[in-house]
Amino acid sequence: MSCKDGSTTEEVVPVNPIFGHWKVINPNVEAHLLVRPDSTFHVDILAQEGIEAEGVATVESDSRITFVNTGGTDTVASNPVPGTYDFQITSDTLRFTVVSDTLSRRVGLLSAPWVPN
Repeated sequence: MSCKDGSTTEEVVPVNPIFGHWKVINPNVEAHLLVRPDSTFHVDILAQEGIEAEGVATVESDSRITFVNTGGTDTVASNPVPGTYDFQITSDTLRFTVVSDTLSRRVGLLSAPWVPN
């Protein structure tokens, strides 16, 4: 973008606050979620050793995201069925609300609140 004086400025693209490292607040599950600005994600369920999933996380608006697993350590973690969620960040807490998802493990995991890790 050019200014009147001939100098140029770079357009700044806003970064969605969902991008980053999160950990779940649930005494029964220890899990970490990384949502990257390049539309990928990684989740690690630490309480169940060896369960990890990676995939595409498409942020559709300031408050909606769709997860599609592209790889994982078991049949559920690698299932590519999309899961769409509304999300809200209040203070430092991330909460997901399921819009549509048939993977019950993902629904259960994302139903708990998350905080920065």
